[in-house]
Amino acid sequence: MKYSIIVVILMLTSCFRAPQLFVVNYQFIDIPAEKCIELKFKNNLPYTVCLTPEMWPNKPIGGRLASSGDRCFLVINGERFPLVRFNTEYCPYCANIVDPGETITAWIPYADFGIPETLFHSEKHLEFSPTAFKCSHRWENHVRR
Repeated sequence: MKYSIIVVILMLTSCFRAPQLFVVNYQFIDIPAEKCIELKFKNNLPYTVCLTPEMWPNKPIGGRLASSGDRCFLVINGERFPLVRFNTEYCPYCANIVDPGETITAWIPYADFGIPETLFHSEKHLEFSPTAFKCSHRWENHVRR
């Protein structure tokens, strides 16, 4: 009986496969006049891509990156400024959907990194490696509603 339960649990967990993540290649543009950075991602893949709110600024949560204070840094003169933590409520279908050939753009204000105004015109580098996954039809149907 004990082994039967273990076998059933293993069978059930094997049915739920997490989507395979891959690193997104994006463009980073510093815009000192607007006091922000711009991120652009063009989906050059032959399938639709989903980016979760933790991996790309998301409109439903105010254009912010969710809970990314330990994954996103603006580097200026060797000093790392972490993105201010922003926690959202659980939102399983708040992903950004990017169809093949589509480009999405997002902006993150300098204020979200807490950088002093004296550094606004300094050269910047973004330490951020967002990941995405191939959207399933089920996922897309929930998000596009």
